[in-house]
Amino acid sequence: MNPLQPTSNDDPNRPAPERRHLKGLGWILPLLALTLPLLAFYCTNFIKGPVKPASSEDFVADPIRGALLFTMHCARCHGETGKGDGVMAKGQPKPPRDLTIGGWTLATNPLKFKEILVSGIDGGLMPSFKLLSNRDQDNLVDFTWKMGMEPKKPKPESKRDDSSRTPPQK
Repeated sequence: MNPLQPTSNDDPNRPAPERRHLKGLGWILPLLALTLPLLAFYCTNFIKGPVKPASSEDFVADPIRGALLFTMHCARCHGETGKGDGVMAKGQPKPPRDLTIGGWTLATNPLKFKEILVSGIDGGLMPSFKLLSNRDQDNLVDFTWKMGMEPKKPKPESKRDDSSRTPPQK
């Protein structure tokens, strides 16, 4: 049989075709084996898409933690009930604010109140609480803000003796 002559595919005497194992391209497989896991790691950890900004709906306050933080950091000036009658209130140049009355002039909403809490009030009137974690700041703000939002109880009317009144003179 002539090797230059074409043979049919069914011919058992046909010589095997020459096999080339991708000469010069043998480096592709090891390179892919190294880069694909790195690419997958990068895509899953660093490309996350648009970041959703934190909103007030995402925060769920912990009233127990807020009360604990208030007792630890605020009660010595503002008092246990927030009325501004704490043990350190007497030595202050300006009395601490009564937190139960609400209607504050500087803190018009909880976010503004948090800014004041984090920065403090100049002149040593109130220290800064920026060293607290963001979560603790939010819990403290929520607890303190709600102190001023509780419905006010009407003052009890003093019982007057009606007999002591003199009738109007005619």
